Amino acid sequence: MRNPNANERLRAEFLRQYGKPLERVRGVRAARGGSIHQLYRDSDGKLIRLRTSMDGVLVTKAIGPNPYDADAPVVLEGRQDFIGFAMPGPRGTVECFLIPNDRAIADIKEVHGRWLVMKRGGESDVRALFFYGEVEMHEKPWYGFQHLYAKYRLEAPKAPAASDDASMENLSVIIDRIEGSNVQEVRGAIEEVLVALKPLLDRGLRIRVTRSQQAEEDWG
Repeated sequence: MRNPNANERLRAEFLRQYGKPLERVRGVRAARGGSIHQLYRDSDGKLIRLRTSMDGVLVTKAIGPNPYDADAPVVLEGRQDFIGFAMPGPRGTVECFLIPNDRAIADIKEVHGRWLVMKRGGESDVRALFFYGEVEMHEKPWYGFQHLYAKYRLEAPKAPAASDDASMENLSVIIDRIEGSNVQEVRGAIEEVLVALKPLLDRGLRIRVTRSQQAEEDWG
């Protein structure tokens, strides 16, 4: 079962990585009826049609009188300037691409045309580009588009680096439940921590020590 929150996270991460405000555009008619759900306009007036995939596959369907033809129109065709694509990346990251519309549609149709040559007599109205594997893996042209579209990959905005003289006034260290056989051992352990943290203490780091009920009794 699909997790709608997972796709929402992909959408949110694409908007973040795009790095500029995007306005949601509603009411634009889709190729097979209804309206396009994820259409955005940037500050330059460019339209971006956003697609997400937990599987790393940009997929659409052919329409028209003969959807099995290599040149049949596809649902993803439209008035947009770019196709935005977001998918899970390694170690919890999100990989996002901003692909020129004409390039994406041309590749979708070319891949299907090559599939028809490979599968004589085959019929399918599904069109897909796989963003995993290597280019032409197993001599199949639909693999490896994360490499073919590497120049269209968005770079996540970097967080500003902390200054060397950044204030520590809002940071604190809590020392909780230090174990020891007696008060002197515990006090000695705390003093070792204070020595190690002295450079940060000089910059305003705060330390708070909490004690368990047993420690309260030991400290008297």
